[in-house]
Amino acid sequence: MPLPARLLASARVPGLTGEQGAEAIRLWPEQRRLGVVTDSRLSVFALDELLAGGTEPVAVFAAPWNGWERENVSVSADGSFAVFAGPSFLHAVERDGRVRWRYHHTCWGHHHYSSHDETRICDGVSCGSCWIAGDGSVVWAHVPAADGEQWLVLDAVDGKLLGAAELDSATSGSLHVPHPDGRRVGLDVGMGQDGALVYWGRWDGHELEVRESGYGEDRILTEVHPDGRMYLTTEHGQRDLAVHSFGTDETLAGCPADVIPLGDDYAEQYWDHQCGYLDPQTVLASTVEADEDYGPVRHWLLSATTLELLGAVGYPTQVEGEPTPLGDGTWLTRSPSGTVTLWSLAP
Repeated sequence: MPLPARLLASARVPGLTGEQGAEAIRLWPEQRRLGVVTDSRLSVFALDELLAGGTEPVAVFAAPWNGWERENVSVSADGSFAVFAGPSFLHAVERDGRVRWRYHHTCWGHHHYSSHDETRICDGVSCGSCWIAGDGSVVWAHVPAADGEQWLVLDAVDGKLLGAAELDSATSGSLHVPHPDGRRVGLDVGMGQDGALVYWGRWDGHELEVRESGYGEDRILTEVHPDGRMYLTTEHGQRDLAVHSFGTDETLAGCPADVIPLGDDYAEQYWDHQCGYLDPQTVLASTVEADEDYGPVRHWLLSATTLELLGAVGYPTQVEGEPTPLGDGTWLTRSPSGTVTLWSLAP
């Protein structure tokens, strides 16, 4: 029996141009914000205001380059500045357009270049990521180095390098996953067909401590539980979800994809790479990639502690794409045209 969903609100995201749609939208669930990246700027919207009918962004940041399709950007919790992670430098910019600082690094597109023309975007499949700490004091960044890759902690005020750790990774893309204590951060490093690596970092104000997770190169970090004691991963080959103890990486529970009902028209089943906490008791996951060629996409609810499959979400209308849980019992879906919809479970 599907678990019925209730539609709470829906809105078309302003600022999308041409054929831009869901791919141009950036979501920051912990801040209840979303952004639209264009060639010239990042427009940030308060999610609740947008869903209530508002159309004006709460902040606009000038983009430092044109045409960087793999752009990663982080916005401070107070909305005063943003940091863009680009092909050859990190770019911190104020709301009024002033450049706060730049931190230059080896180009992701062509590591062998001794110099880089900042007006040109290099081709390449690799990119890094950044994350501004919740208190706005430091910026975490994953960047290439002359001989490999590094994880950095920079002063958010002036971009000064505070700490650096060498990583044994060869990324195609990465993602920062903050711990709720505000001091520790997870880094998920995707390496294409070679799997994924997960690192945990801790900044105590003086020293950067980094450790690699204990389960090898086959799991993708998705989210830390709100109480900070455990976290979620998906297997790189999408065969299972798992919950781990924070600190020891011990696997506490798992959910293999073969427990998901196939239905008459479905050829096979596997999890999407991303999942998250709908609330402290419940995980929201999906099988969109596996479903889309055979029937309506499906989203699933699981127990947060045991990963017992509780059932599929039953929508009153067809939805598209993967869900984004907000942690308070609600979640977002996005249409390809750029409409976002807020849902909860029906009472």
